[in-house]
Amino acid sequence: MHADCLPGAAVTVRVSGVPLTEHSTENSDMSATTFVEAVAGAEFDVTLNLSQHFAYRDPADMIDFSVYVDGSWVQGPLLKHFHNDSIVEGPEETRNGVTTLKRLTFAQHASSRQQIDRASGH
Repeated sequence: MHADCLPGAAVTVRVSGVPLTEHSTENSDMSATTFVEAVAGAEFDVTLNLSQHFAYRDPADMIDFSVYVDGSWVQGPLLKHFHNDSIVEGPEETRNGVTTLKRLTFAQHASSRQQIDRASGH
């Protein structure tokens, strides 16, 4: 996905390293949203890329990305000049000095009114 508001930057959702097909990208002044077909339970990652055509003002400039999945913040990687990719695999949590990664996984999608009612307890 390429956001009109940030030319030269791209975001890709991948399963097993293979980019998923994007459908109907929506761009606004400060964000972009796209939809991908997913298989429930499949692990995925989000790859952030700044092309060589990205217009930095200064070699010390960095771009701070905020990655959200289903409205929940996952990570906020910084990309620097000449740093091509950052791969977000999921949120990290540190407890008692041990850091664990919770891999991003596609959830089951409620596709019928009965499934939606069951999931919401109705």
